[in-house]
Amino acid sequence: MSTGRSTRSFDKKVFYRQLSTLLSAGFPLSSALLHVEEGTMGTPGEAISLLRAGIGSGQSLAGAMSAASDSLFTPLEKGVVEAGEASGNLPESLARLAEYFEFSTSFKKKVGGGIVYPAILIHLAVIIPAIPVLVLRGLLPFLARIIPFFSVLYLCIFGLVFISKRLNSSPRLSEKRDFLLLGIPWLGRLVKKVETIRFLKSFSTLYSAGVGVVRAVELAGETT
Repeated sequence: MSTGRSTRSFDKKVFYRQLSTLLSAGFPLSSALLHVEEGTMGTPGEAISLLRAGIGSGQSLAGAMSAASDSLFTPLEKGVVEAGEASGNLPESLARLAEYFEFSTSFKKKVGGGIVYPAILIHLAVIIPAIPVLVLRGLLPFLARIIPFFSVLYLCIFGLVFISKRLNSSPRLSEKRDFLLLGIPWLGRLVKKVETIRFLKSFSTLYSAGVGVVRAVELAGETT
């Protein structure tokens, strides 16, 4: 019971919110999953189908999530669901997961918005001094003035993104990458703030769902 397909289109905040609402309304877990699955298309629908099949075979929801591919559900999700099932508060635990993913979506937008402004300033710092060239000499000299810089800039960005993704496959190399990033003055401070906020939110979600402190710290660390 596994799948290797990407779940980027899997809107977790909607999934957990709907499932929590249906369970709170008295629907059995299998029926609630069926209702959510009927309104979901593509890979997310297949993921929910896997969960429903696992529950139909006698597994708990946490067990069905663990039996699925690791790319579908994070350790944080499994930990919160497992704690919710153990305490009998699964709807509340699912609602906390919905809140966690709603926060994550909002936080990513804020971080992205914070990066846009410096990016605009960098572009303006290159384009504005070249405007006299555009006025006096025309479009081609203007483009010849700015294109080399932006070519190098975007090549570096895409190269860093590619290398970063490759490094993620090796924990040892990832540690070295993180060490280098933290050493960059402006970027290092930003990374520290982002990761600290993510860790605290992950820990809060796990602990409030009933996960023990030590285990919550471990899972929150894996999430960040």
